Amino acid sequence: MPLQAYYHDNQPGDPALPHDSLQPVTMDELTALRLKVYSFDGNYEQNGKKIAQELGFPLTEDSVVTWDFLDPSASSVNVRLSESLGRNYRTASEPYLNANGQLKNFINVGDFLALMLVGTGYVDINDPRSQSWVRLEIPEGTMLFMPAGALRRVFPGKTKRVIFAKVSNQRKN
Repeated sequence: MPLQAYYHDNQPGDPALPHDSLQPVTMDELTALRLKVYSFDGNYEQNGKKIAQELGFPLTEDSVVTWDFLDPSASSVNVRLSESLGRNYRTASEPYLNANGQLKNFINVGDFLALMLVGTGYVDINDPRSQSWVRLEIPEGTMLFMPAGALRRVFPGKTKRVIFAKVSNQRKN
């Protein structure tokens, strides 16, 4: 399934639902927001590392964090993944909902890459021109570049079995 982008419908309800306004967002519009999308057919990690290096991102043990939105008590797979992905493997420790059950907003301090390793998740990016949220449905094998200063929200989707690696770069462009 390719990446899908559309304006969020801004209706209340379960954030795991698509919230598709039926107003698609084109790749040109994503580019205008300074977003870049990379899709890989296989070997996601190796291809993602290559692009990250080409873009000048550090790939040190401290700069790459892998998130798994599955409840850590739900599966022993997290222990095996933690061992194989390193000490920066985390399980749902960055809450994505605020106290009101709404998606939390995050601002990128530096440029940011996210690579979807398992599952499909949502990233909402604020479009400052329209004052609307653009929802990206990001399938496995897709990497997204988001620039410093981007206002974003993240949600794992219906399955909750989403693993993505992120790397930040606070360099000046």
